[in-house]
Amino acid sequence: MNTRTSSVLILTAALSASALIPMYAAPTDAPAIGYWASRVTKTTWDELLERLDVQTVAPGASRTAVLAAIGRPMRQLAPDVWVYDGFKPDLAQAVKRGCVFLVVTFANDTVENIKFVNRSAVDIVAADLKSKRPGRYASEPQRSSASG
Repeated sequence: MNTRTSSVLILTAALSASALIPMYAAPTDAPAIGYWASRVTKTTWDELLERLDVQTVAPGASRTAVLAAIGRPMRQLAPDVWVYDGFKPDLAQAVKRGCVFLVVTFANDTVENIKFVNRSAVDIVAADLKSKRPGRYASEPQRSSASG
């Protein structure tokens, strides 16, 4: 299985893992919900040039490009799972359901996928990373220590 497929499957599994997390760790307010995004755009006013400055992040963008375009994440759940707030999805249903957190997942130092999720989904991914294997969210495959 290639890295892209495994990253998508891992994030999907983590977001749907609410039934697997003990009740004390599960968020109580709402079920985990997420919406895929093909890209995220940040628009700011450039005072010096007196014009709008538009930055876009899409799958394939490097970590450096993400940092330059949308800044540091509010929370880093793992080296390859970054969470942002302050972004609003275009889909009204996503906003209505509280999906105002942007999750950017990396594989091999490039954006693998982008998703708007609600707080419950962020909490589930964080709990999954804390209780299970944080290494499974890493860009590079884990290597065996045995030599051959």
